[in-house]
Amino acid sequence: MLLNNFFYIDTLTQKEHELIASIHINVEHAILKGHFPNQPVVPGVCMLEMLKEILQQNLNIKLQLQSALVVKFLTMFAPPTFTHAIYTIQLMQNEINQFQVTATLKYEQSIFMKFKGVFVTQS
Repeated sequence: MLLNNFFYIDTLTQKEHELIASIHINVEHAILKGHFPNQPVVPGVCMLEMLKEILQQNLNIKLQLQSALVVKFLTMFAPPTFTHAIYTIQLMQNEINQFQVTATLKYEQSIFMKFKGVFVTQS
């Protein structure tokens, strides 16, 4: 689990079908020391895991990624240049245990990740 260790949620705002999560990264975390030494970058898999954990926190259920139709990494999320970011997440429940998710992770004009896919409840 990366929440409250690798990253922290500063604010989480919910509208009808949208979540906005302001986050910051622990720049001293071991993940950044190994990926890559002297030029840290938040790994794409961590950006996806952070998205999942924000959803789980908000929905209060365990999720797993079922399918990823779009996953684009557009700008490196590279501390110390970037330590804060905002997830904008559109969330629609398709079935009782299935959620259609469209999300963007960015800071100001820098877009780190775009995602579109389906998460399902973990049994």
